[in-house]
Amino acid sequence: MIENVKTQFYRISKAGYYHFAQDNPEFGSVSEVFNELLGWVKSEDKKLSETCTYELEDAEDEYKTYCFNLVKNNETGDFVIITWNETPTNEGRIVTVNGTQTVGNADVSFSDLPDGAIPGYATYFWVIPEYNVFASIRFHHSLLIGKKVLSGISKNLQQSSHHL
Repeated sequence: MIENVKTQFYRISKAGYYHFAQDNPEFGSVSEVFNELLGWVKSEDKKLSETCTYELEDAEDEYKTYCFNLVKNNETGDFVIITWNETPTNEGRIVTVNGTQTVGNADVSFSDLPDGAIPGYATYFWVIPEYNVFASIRFHHSLLIGKKVLSGISKNLQQSSHHL
């Protein structure tokens, strides 16, 4: 089976650890940042629920993003990061509608989530430190909403599209 994949590349203009309002990093690079992240997410049997790196304000209309997996190719130095993007629930239950019923008469159902479950979907990224770029990888069945999370390593994005 052949899978359709859309890959979109973004240039990383800055990466590292900066003092406020400084143009040059105090230390770090794309490779060092992702090596640190890799060490952190793979340490001490870290739980997925512990990998969101930001706090949400109560009034925000966004959801958490977690590190589902992060792997490094030791030959190339490239990274693949898979994020898990949380989706909304209704008081801890998933809401669905019966799509086979007629308009105005479709039944809405609520399904309880198992303890510890995080409803959501995966997004995929390929980070190539040697060229200071990352790519979003979108399979025909997946959403691409999580790239905002990676924008912390890339402020002035210049994009080009390629289809595989």
